[in-house]
Formats: sequence, structure tokens, C-alpha cells
Amino acid sequence: MTSEQLNEFYILSTTLNYSETAQKLFISQSTLSRHIKSMEDELSVCLFARNTRNVVLTSEGKFLQIQIPRLLKKAMDIESFVNLKSITTNGRVNILAAPQTLNTGILQFLRDFQDQYKNICMEVMPTVQRPAIELIYSTDIMLSSSDFTKTKREDIDAMLVSTQSALLAIPPRHHFGEKAQVSLSDLDNEILIIPCADDPAGPYAQLSLMAKRKCCGLANIASTTEDHALLQVELGHGIMIIPHHLKHHVYAHTRTIPISDPDCFFPIYAYHNLNNKNGAAMLFYESMTKHFQKSML
Repeated sequence: MTSEQLNEFYILSTTLNYSETAQKLFISQSTLSRHIKSMEDELSVCLFARNTRNVVLTSEGKFLQIQIPRLLKKAMDIESFVNLKSITTNGRVNILAAPQTLNTGILQFLRDFQDQYKNICMEVMPTVQRPAIELIYSTDIMLSSSDFTKTKREDIDAMLVSTQSALLAIPPRHHFGEKAQVSLSDLDNEILIIPCADDPAGPYAQLSLMAKRKCCGLANIASTTEDHALLQVELGHGIMIIPHHLKHHVYAHTRTIPISDPDCFFPIYAYHNLNNKNGAAMLFYESMTKHFQKSML
């Protein structure tokens, strides 16, 4: 899909008139129809509902219409680099990553990117600081499970790149021990341990609120770090909702059980600091979003 096709779609989505749009673009109506059909085939969705009297956007078309300005801006930013080849093979990318984000898929992408671009120095710095959008200004890329997409400034680009399933970590001899899976509604009267509970945008706080809505009574205690929280589970002080990749990091006697609720998962967002004008970081961000968007389709 080209930027020209995106622009054609965007104009048509505002006019909802093939003839008028074709005149604005100085192309034939048949060419415009062919380009739109090509986009729909490539995306495997219908963007416009057409009949003999009018043209309307489908729900998929409305979603794409909202995304077009950002996509076109990205295309213009990429084209503004004079020598993309030298940018893609040289440079440095600084990445700040929250522990919840370093799952198998993310780590494999980091290895593959480093193998493909051997002359790009990629430094990944895990952080245990309280999640905050302002941390992005100290680096090029930030990976976080906290959703700052609605509060970020214009000098930060953001994308949901991946999700991972959630597990329930339980202490030894817990009464859930015989269950093959649990639902959040099963957590009545349980003590739920919540790391980073002071971060309302974070996944632990969000999932605890979700559990509260589905339970009649749910007591909560908060702890400062994931390691401390996992230790509390091991000592029998409560249970904890964890991302799937932490299954291999729990203590010896802690058990993990799948959570059946489909809306109970840990998101992974990528944030790109646009102020740095770092070509290598742009390449990394574009490669990551393209890779994970494809895998999420």
C-alpha cells in the first residue's frame, strides 16, 4: 500500500463521491475504483459500502480514516531522510523497557533486528521506575504496559504492538490448586497483590479494577515491585495476576493457572521520542510496529 493510495482513500472518505474525488486527484474514476479495490483486497476488508445512490464508509473504513493523518505523517517523516540506506545500517537506538514487556516475542524481535542491522548499536535498559510517559524523553524508544496513548504529547508517537495472556499466580496449598483455569469472577474474597498500584494507567491496576467489577468482595494490598509481589505470593500473603512470561520467574512453590477471561491480558505499547530525530530509532520503531501489527492480524 502506497502513500498515494492512502491519500486517495482519505479524500474519497471525506467526499464520498468517486467522480468528485477523481477530479480532485486528476485521475479517472475507473483508476480510483481500481486503487480502492486494491486496498480492500490487500487489507481483506470492505472500506466502502456502495449502491446505486450513495457511498458510505464501513466501520473498517471509519477506523482507517482516523488513522490516515498519522500514517501519512509517518510516510513524510521517512521520506525526509536523504540517505535512508546509511541510516538503516548505522546508528544507535536506546530502548527503555519495563519488565512486563520483555516477553518471548519482544526478545525474539530484538534479536532478529540486531542480526539484520549489525551496525546499529542497540542498548536495552530495563527499568524498575514507576511508569511515566515523561521517561520517554530520556531515551529513543520506550516499551511499557501502561497506556499513555490518550495523554501523550504530539512529540511522542505510540502504538500497541503486542498483547500477552494473563495467569493467576497462587501460593502453595491454595484452594485454586486443583483448577485447570480460573475466571476473574472466581476471585471473591481473595487478597489480590498489585505491584505499581499507584500507576492507574498500568496493567496491574487496570486488571485489579476489572477483577473488582466481576467480584462481590475483593481485598487488595499493594507492593512496590514485581519481585517483592512474587515473594509475597510465595509466602502465602495473597494471589497475583501476572503476564504469561513471568511464569518462568515465579518462586519454587508458586503455581500459575490460566485466566479464562478474554479481556484479561497485558498490553505492550511502544513509544517513540520524535524529538531526537534519530534515524536508527525510527527504523526500529517502524520495523517493530510493522512486525507486530502483522502478527496481530
